[in-house]
Amino acid sequence: MASKSPKKPTKAGVPKPGKLPKKALTGAAGMPVPQAQANGGGYPQNPRWESVTQSNGRQILYMGANVDARRDLRSRDRNTMVKKCRYAERNYGLYNQILNDTVMYVVGTGISMQSHCRDAEVGRRHMEYFYEVSRKLDVTGRFSFEDCQKLITRAWMRDGDTFAAKVRNGRDQAKIQLIEAHRVGDPADRDIPERVWDGVEFGDFGEVVAYWVYRSNGSSRQVLANAMMHIVDFSSSSASRGIPLLQHSINSLQDIDEILQAETRAVKDQSEVTRVLNKAGGNITDDMASELGGGDRCYSGIVEQAGGKLLVLEPNEKLEMQESKRPNQTFNGFISELQRDVTFGSLPWDFVVDPSKISGAGIRLVGNKADRFISHVQTMLIERFCVPTYQYIIADGIEKGEIPDDPDWFKCSAITPPSLTVDAGREAQNDREAIKMGLMSRSEFYKTHGTEFYKQIDSIAEELAYIRKKEQALGLPYGSISQTYPNPVTPEQAQPAGTPPPSNP
Repeated sequence: MASKSPKKPTKAGVPKPGKLPKKALTGAAGMPVPQAQANGGGYPQNPRWESVTQSNGRQILYMGANVDARRDLRSRDRNTMVKKCRYAERNYGLYNQILNDTVMYVVGTGISMQSHCRDAEVGRRHMEYFYEVSRKLDVTGRFSFEDCQKLITRAWMRDGDTFAAKVRNGRDQAKIQLIEAHRVGDPADRDIPERVWDGVEFGDFGEVVAYWVYRSNGSSRQVLANAMMHIVDFSSSSASRGIPLLQHSINSLQDIDEILQAETRAVKDQSEVTRVLNKAGGNITDDMASELGGGDRCYSGIVEQAGGKLLVLEPNEKLEMQESKRPNQTFNGFISELQRDVTFGSLPWDFVVDPSKISGAGIRLVGNKADRFISHVQTMLIERFCVPTYQYIIADGIEKGEIPDDPDWFKCSAITPPSLTVDAGREAQNDREAIKMGLMSRSEFYKTHGTEFYKQIDSIAEELAYIRKKEQALGLPYGSISQTYPNPVTPEQAQPAGTPPPSNP
């Protein structure tokens, strides 16, 4: 062990010179001002915001440092959320109902695509080609375009995100492969590459360049970003994966289930005990046992004449009916509050569970909130799945020469199911007035009602041609069968078919 070096001797009686105290700064009121604040670069010692103060009256929240969302959401935490949400889908009716309602109103009978080519005839051929291909769109041949929309919407809401890859089958046909959230993650058969976060690989500028997908044999394969559609609704610009929409409600769903089970057992226990006999002694005679059991060993004649049951009690004995007080109104209100916590962030509670307690303006407000949520999900589904899928199928058809090319082949729009409404009559009248005044196009009108402009116009024209042909065949005046087209503009049209025109005097 090394010896310590001796201290240098100091001169006795000579004090060590100390630092001179700085002159304290004072404010306008003569109070001292901290040096940091005096220099203009400091913060007050105590927080001025109530939201950051700690109190013994509340539970202390243990929070980590503020980091990027991709670092904050660990892969194992997200997978745990997905497992719990899938368990809720299988076992909790409220959770399953929210998923069913969302899929029903977002997709309905299916979101269809409408082409916007420069040549209308080419656009019509594109839509016909896409319709035929999309009837068996996925690579397994089991799901159509509408089926894929339903599966994707449900998987997104339950798991937080889902994927669809642009692939080709054995016949070199363009198809879509649906990939669920648990199939994408960090490679398990090799070292995790740099800049890979939970299966998503980023580039130098933060752009997504590839995804890592698990095979059935446990290995991983890389899928480039231009071949993968990531259906997700990001809540942060630094996130790599999505978060299940209702992950905040898992604890409340479990509480509801456990409370209802406990209350059900309590109701059964109280239902089994319907009467309580207060006796002076601890025994019961055979006669009383027969009376309580409904027998006729005692007083059978009186029972037969008066009906019912006749009980005779000894002195100081009393037979009381047991009245159950479960469940009560307080319990029902508590369950409703837990259910509201579950539905926050999705469809309103009044829309999913019980709309009977609202009326008038409340109904319109709830309906508008539900419609905004549905429109938001539809927009995400259209931009991240429907439009890329349409462009992929049409590009493949043009490349193979099965459909003609067009400079605007990639331009398209989506036709969603009819929007949610609580006053269809008034809205229909407003739409008719808007079309008459030129404030709305017929194409936009048909789109809001979930139909296609070209198909509707062709159908109307074919109907009018058939009606006119039938009128001529039967010798009926113009417009006598239907009033869907304008009044006759010439005298010849007003006469039955084959009638000679009137001569001039």
